[in-house]
Amino acid sequence: MGIILSAECQSVLEQLDTFVQPHIDIDDPAGTPMVALSGLPGLGKTTITSYFGRSIHLQQIAQYGPLTPSGDERTPVCRIGLTGNTGIKELNIAASDYFAHPASHGVSAPQHLRNALDCVISCQTKLLIIDDLHFLHGRTSKITELSDHFKHIADTLHVIVLFVGIGLHEPYGLLDDNGDNIDVHKMDQLLRCTKPVDMKPFDCQTDADCQHWHEVLLTVEQQLILALKFPGMLAEDMSDYLFARSTGHMGSLMNLPSWVICLSALISRMPARREWF
Repeated sequence: MGIILSAECQSVLEQLDTFVQPHIDIDDPAGTPMVALSGLPGLGKTTITSYFGRSIHLQQIAQYGPLTPSGDERTPVCRIGLTGNTGIKELNIAASDYFAHPASHGVSAPQHLRNALDCVISCQTKLLIIDDLHFLHGRTSKITELSDHFKHIADTLHVIVLFVGIGLHEPYGLLDDNGDNIDVHKMDQLLRCTKPVDMKPFDCQTDADCQHWHEVLLTVEQQLILALKFPGMLAEDMSDYLFARSTGHMGSLMNLPSWVICLSALISRMPARREWF
């Protein structure tokens, strides 16, 4: 099942596009701003940022061609996923590995940085996506070190940095300057240059919210391939049940049909059926 662009997803894409497009082809000597996409787990943050990154990639390739003037492969977007032990060296290694730099192993941390910078400049990278930033929660020393490093990358390379994670700018989050785990002013460089963008789950408090949920269920229903499928099977008959089971989270919603179909197939092969629900 492909990507389903709900009203919330479209709103996030519009905010990202509005923020990124004015800066993508401008070398601002004052520094390139950054944006942070935050939300609860299972909302599709990684999916949306991958979709957005792909659109930027295709746009740049269509406008400037697959090769740079120097003959290098144009790579408009670089995506790096953090882990629980990511530091500056690991971040530089991940960037070098993304570009398949031949000297990405067995060199010092400063050399990793030079390799990454060389790749970004040579490939004319415009957007750097850093996913799973929440893995650094509680690791104060690495948070402050990486925040300065992120600012340095944005200013030096003139790339737009897109952070993605859970609860980044909520109270006591990684991008909140009121948190107890971060000293005052330690994150000022990052906070003042980062635009927050929230991604929220579905809600059925208003008629408009319910209509958005109904439209998503219709889209999911149309993509299902079932022998006894009928119109309204999900959008009408199971709307409340699916909302209760998924709590409005897109990831949970997309997993439910696959889980039910697999479970039905397993039950149908059993000689004696049991009550599973």
